[in-house]
Amino acid sequence: MTNVFNPLFLMLNIGGVLVRGFAKGDFVSITPKGADNTSKQGPDGSVSVSVQPNDLHDVKISLMHGTEAHKALVALRKTLRALPSPITTIAFTDTLMRESWAGTAWFTTPAGTGKGDEGKDHEWNMEALISSVNVA
Repeated sequence: MTNVFNPLFLMLNIGGVLVRGFAKGDFVSITPKGADNTSKQGPDGSVSVSVQPNDLHDVKISLMHGTEAHKALVALRKTLRALPSPITTIAFTDTLMRESWAGTAWFTTPAGTGKGDEGKDHEWNMEALISSVNVA
């Protein structure tokens, strides 16, 4: 199940950078990678189910080019690419739904940065290993 967060009610911290300055229409989503369970049916008709303890998630951050949030992610990605390991921390708090997510993350696809793109939305893609989820 994909969770889509409204940035008006979201505190997003990536690598110690508080991502702020979202524009109207921007969003953040988090989607589990893969299924929680898989099943196989044997030749005799029996079904075996195996639990897949997979905490890996796709994170998409849609930001308007040129906003404060977009500029912060450009700078953070540049910093991370210069390190031996581009893995960083990630934490979300949805103040409306009172949910928190935390773990480690890495950029998989940066947002485009073409000239004349101010005012257009760009999507950042990350993978995150979510280690804690808190629901109030």
